[in-house]
Amino acid sequence: MGIPMVTTFMIVMVISGALAGLALVVVIFGGLGSVKGTIWAAYVIGLLEAFLQVYFGAGAALPGLFLFMIIMLVIRPTGLFGLGEAQRL
Repeated sequence: MGIPMVTTFMIVMVISGALAGLALVVVIFGGLGSVKGTIWAAYVIGLLEAFLQVYFGAGAALPGLFLFMIIMLVIRPTGLFGLGEAQRL
């Protein structure tokens, strides 16, 4: 058929890996075991990334997002609405 299988497979794997990594970041930011925290984290990350892209450019969006994540997880290690380890068990 003329479809480059190796190139198509590589593109699909890169996209799926990126989406899985983003989903993991959202879950950790929202708090493990918290559906409400995951939903809030998705909104916060989306709005923050859009804000950074508009006001600081596309190159600053990803580093700014990860800097925000680092600061947030230092302040609140369990995430936005995450429970402590003892409470989850």
